[in-house]
Amino acid sequence: MGRITVPFAYVFGADLETIKVFREKLKDGDLRVACDAVIRACTAEQGAIKNSNIADTMSAILLATSVEERREIEALEKRLNSLELIITELDNWSQQRRGDLP
Repeated sequence: MGRITVPFAYVFGADLETIKVFREKLKDGDLRVACDAVIRACTAEQGAIKNSNIADTMSAILLATSVEERREIEALEKRLNSLELIITELDNWSQQRRGDLP
């Protein structure tokens, strides 16, 4: 008897269904929205998950969603830095107009 290999699509689909069932059990609407983003990240990066050398599909899904979250955090950090710079410039301009700065 040979070893039976379960197709990736089947395992991935089953794991995705597990995440969807988990989503339905969440009481907080904001958490459900966040879970929807995780599901989108999973399906968008299905190729990377499939081709990873990570044996457990759910672990690969977790890694893919962590990478997506990191990307979003970095984008928010860039926006925050830009806004802080604008606030500093506006504050300096305001102080100059009032005569507080040279």
